[in-house]
Amino acid sequence: MLNFSIVLIIKDDEKLISCALRSMETLNYSKELFEVIVVDDGSEVPVQSRIQQGFSFDITMIYAPRIAGVSSRARARNLGAKEAKGRYLVFVDGDHFVYPDFLSRYENAISEYSQYKVFLGKRHHIQYEYYESYFNSGEFKTKQECDESVQGVDERDHILNRINVSFAELHARWNLFWSCNFCIEKQMFFDLGLFDENFIEWGMEDTELGYRLLTQGYDFPILDNYVAHFVGAQPITPEKYHGWIKNLQYFYHKFNDMRILEQLTFDSLLFKSAFMPSKKQSDYVELFVEFEQKLRYLDSINFSRDYTHPSN
Repeated sequence: MLNFSIVLIIKDDEKLISCALRSMETLNYSKELFEVIVVDDGSEVPVQSRIQQGFSFDITMIYAPRIAGVSSRARARNLGAKEAKGRYLVFVDGDHFVYPDFLSRYENAISEYSQYKVFLGKRHHIQYEYYESYFNSGEFKTKQECDESVQGVDERDHILNRINVSFAELHARWNLFWSCNFCIEKQMFFDLGLFDENFIEWGMEDTELGYRLLTQGYDFPILDNYVAHFVGAQPITPEKYHGWIKNLQYFYHKFNDMRILEQLTFDSLLFKSAFMPSKKQSDYVELFVEFEQKLRYLDSINFSRDYTHPSN
């Protein structure tokens, strides 16, 4: 059995997925021990016909035609997972690229922290102006060698520094479970029920999975295992904002947990990003601190189930 199946989803932008795939050629991990699955989530012209072939690792391309009321990022990721042959699934967004030690770091964590079956990685942000140079050169270096182009570090690092607690102490850590970079045992992913495909619109299908993990007793550490994200490649639009609101409503009604509804704390940030991008944006870290304080209060009065200390 393969050790890892890397699942990426993309729509329309073949240059972004080409960058991601070419970065995987640099992995210092045996090409016989992992595969890559790319799910094209309904591009007008399938990206498979527009990207360079001939990769040294096993790659599977899946085209999923858009179906109104059915197609979603959750469905696309699940399609990739269902094709996977690896023991562990690694989800990475299509507008990110990986560093050479990416899989090695996950393998080391799996060996060192055997009590966990799911691990969060991190991301940092690369200035979008460097995008073309990466694409044209095909040169993907170590994280340290890329520091000159780094625009921002992982927001979760800022949060932990601001609150001065460990990740495991955050009551709202399920909200920081992001699909841009995480690793999960495949059997566990299927036992949990995969991503919920009722999240048709943009956002929250990943944080809902984090919520399910914690409420079912499965915790997840966060590792210093980075991917790089091209800032501005897929900005927040009014359509995404409206979709986020719809998904939030579904998320809340699914569990009837007030803590979920408190995610409206982030509404001002998303609204301004979508409708007033030229205006000064709300500070995400400060909004998360407010969100965390709200959840701590709700947990202190035993408002709902305690997941702060999962059994696994």
